[in-house]
Amino acid sequence: MAEQKDFWKRMDNDFANFDEIVRSQHEEMDRQMMNSMPQLPSWAVPNELKSKWPSPMLKHSEQGKEVLMVKDKPGQKFEVTLDVSHYLPEELKVTVSDNVLSVQARHEAKDEGAMPGMSTSSVRQFSRKWTLPDSCSSDEVKSHLSSDGVLLVTAPLRTGTAVQKDERRAIQ
Repeated sequence: MAEQKDFWKRMDNDFANFDEIVRSQHEEMDRQMMNSMPQLPSWAVPNELKSKWPSPMLKHSEQGKEVLMVKDKPGQKFEVTLDVSHYLPEELKVTVSDNVLSVQARHEAKDEGAMPGMSTSSVRQFSRKWTLPDSCSSDEVKSHLSSDGVLLVTAPLRTGTAVQKDERRAIQ
């Protein structure tokens, strides 16, 4: 009887932290394999699946990779495409001032911990600026935010009218 009791006591001790041990082993394996895993930009994974997707396989905007593409098509338009999927629309600010296109985003999060008096907060932000080509009409700059968090900002070719360079305006 004493042997059986001792056996079950050791089993209880070994399995007391079983979930934590397994979780830490999985994290260690993910960390070791990260360099060999294919990575996707976060905009390529639907928002409803991001929480289920293994995080080492995502390229996060937090790593400074918001800018997906900048195109200057002479005679047509200037275009900037950004991944802003980690920001809410109201956290984005697109402006033009003195022929400079500016895109800024700031997200603040606070999390009340499970224990009383314990909380965490984090801030994620970026700011990018581009000087518009002289052939672009800064007063006609437009932006479009897709449902999957891709922001497209377009500055079309100037159509013969002079553009005021001292004007500062927000882009909708």
